[in-house]
Amino acid sequence: MELPLYASYFSRTINGLPDERKLIADVREMMTLLAALRKAPIVDPYSGPAILSGRAAGVFFHEIFGHRVEGHRQRNVDDGQTFGSKVNEAILPTFLSVVFDPTLKARGNIELMGHYQYDDEGVPGQRVTVVDRGILKAFLLGRAPLPAFPQSNGHGRAESWFVPVSRQSNLVVQASRTVTSAALMTMLKDEARKQGKPFGLLFDNIEGGFIRLNFKWLDDRSPVYLPVPIVVNGRFAGNFPDFSANSGLSVSACTL
Repeated sequence: MELPLYASYFSRTINGLPDERKLIADVREMMTLLAALRKAPIVDPYSGPAILSGRAAGVFFHEIFGHRVEGHRQRNVDDGQTFGSKVNEAILPTFLSVVFDPTLKARGNIELMGHYQYDDEGVPGQRVTVVDRGILKAFLLGRAPLPAFPQSNGHGRAESWFVPVSRQSNLVVQASRTVTSAALMTMLKDEARKQGKPFGLLFDNIEGGFIRLNFKWLDDRSPVYLPVPIVVNGRFAGNFPDFSANSGLSVSACTL
């Protein structure tokens, strides 16, 4: 069984990269975590309440939501057009808004990889509110238009040797209603009890996973996202000690 752990660093300057002491500390932390994961039990396939935390939440939003609002996918009949007909409809809870902003250079002291002044089609990068208080308002666009969106909003991007298409920049999820971590764990356990489940799951780290289309048991072309769990912790609904599980855990598919 593979247990992939790694740390990555990004900066536009040498001074922004971590020093040797920080690198060694991060390596030792990963060694400790890896040793714990090797001893952690393999949990049977499980369907129940779960929370995605930190990095796991970022990966989830990028993969299952961000790619679905890239405009070029709305023109491809072989792609998952999950939100193609959902403009001005509710697709998220009202306390959530989603913004893509290539003009952001940093959040706090963390430099952001999605920053650029101009996209790869020469259009200035623009802040785009894709979801406003739960309502879908826009798609990410390059110079190739959509019927209701005739102009680029500065998200035409390309890898080397590829033609630019609409892609994500810095993805920012804004919440108008928040709770503390302790309260969130209580809500997780309450939901587990409500569903008659012995525990809920807290995903601390997942890999990007992949999206499949046209599963035989699906009635439409909705994408199915299959993440690869790395660090998962169980929170028992009753008076039992919490536990950690390794990446042998099977995660039921998430559909939109």
